[in-house]
Amino acid sequence: MKYTSLLSGMALIVMLGSCKSTKEPTPSNAGNESTMMNEKNKLMIEQGYQEAVLRVNTDKQEAEGCAYIIALDGQLLDPINLVADYRRFLPKDSMNIWIKHQNLRMANRCNMARPINIIDIEKR
Repeated sequence: MKYTSLLSGMALIVMLGSCKSTKEPTPSNAGNESTMMNEKNKLMIEQGYQEAVLRVNTDKQEAEGCAYIIALDGQLLDPINLVADYRRFLPKDSMNIWIKHQNLRMANRCNMARPINIIDIEKR
């Protein structure tokens, strides 16, 4: 009787171990993805970056002089050195970015945005 119970138990373990699941395995870091993004956001802010949106200026009346606009905390900024120094960041419509900038004391190139000099820019 003991021998039969032991043999049955071992057979059950072998059968259960050989079953395959039809579900896709989930990556081990799937739950950590948002945590990693939050840590990156915190690091960027600590380094002096600000969250912003870089977009093409589509306002035809104000477009002259401001081909690209950066929206930052409800303000519109005119990145003077974007095309010359950061050509790889030129979007076709809009792009979320991290930016370090310095305000410029000069006449506005367009009425809707104040001029800035980009110190550094990264994609978000």
